This record gives sequence, C-alpha cells and structure tokens, in this order.
Amino acid sequence: MKTDLLKIMKSSLLLILSCLFLSCSTRFTEKQIRNEKFINEFCSNEKVIHNLKKYSGHQILIYDDHHLITQSVKTFNNDSTEIRIQTVLPKNEFYFKINKFILNSDLAFVVLETNDNTRGVVFYLLKDEQDQQWYVMNIEHKNAK
Repeated sequence: MKTDLLKIMKSSLLLILSCLFLSCSTRFTEKQIRNEKFINEFCSNEKVIHNLKKYSGHQILIYDDHHLITQSVKTFNNDSTEIRIQTVLPKNEFYFKINKFILNSDLAFVVLETNDNTRGVVFYLLKDEQDQQWYVMNIEHKNAK
C-alpha cells in the first residue's frame, strides 16, 4: 500500500515538474521571439537609422555588453547602412553602448550612449495594436556632460 502511494506521489511530482519546465521554456522562447522581432524592426526603422547615422555614418556599431538585446553578433543591412550589434568590446574608435533597454508587450525604451559617454540617444517606441508593428514615438538627443 505504501509503495503504491509512493509511486503515485512520484508520478504526480514528475508530471508537475514537467509541466512547470515546459511552461518556463515556452515563456523564454516567446520572450526571445518578441525580442528578435523588436530588434529586427528597430534596426530597420528609418528614423532610428537616420538618428544614429548623425553620429557614426554608414557603419553603426552597438555594443551590448550586458546581453540586453542579443546573445550573439547580429548584423542588419539597410540600403547603404550597416547596423552591427555585438557582445564583445569593439576595437573601433566609435560605437554606441546600450545603456538601458526595456521591452514590454507594447512599449519599448532604448538608451544608447556613445563610447566616450558624452552623448546619448533615447528612443521611445510603441507597438501598434492593429498591425503589430513598432513605431518610434519620440527620439531625444542628450549631452551627458
């Protein structure tokens, strides 16, 4: 009788743990997909490109030292502009560093600062309920010093 009860308890515990694991992995995957979609739209947005080109020309390099946006190198090509996001410290003279990144289901906040910490660009984005696309609502250029 005790062994039957133990078997039932073990089976129940395994089932609960399996469901919990699957639930957590699904949420993680959904978050990854949401991040990927956002980054693709952010890096192909003409307003974003135009505002970053003011500082660095046609080669835009973004350093993601805390892996806020990506775990690996990502490169986006738009017309004559290349945006590269990397997690390894760049050897370039000029790059942007991700200072802050917040992504909710319909709002996003991205703060990029120059590698010399003198200037920054703040992007506020909103996801449209109808077409599910991200749109830049506001861009602020800041002098840090």
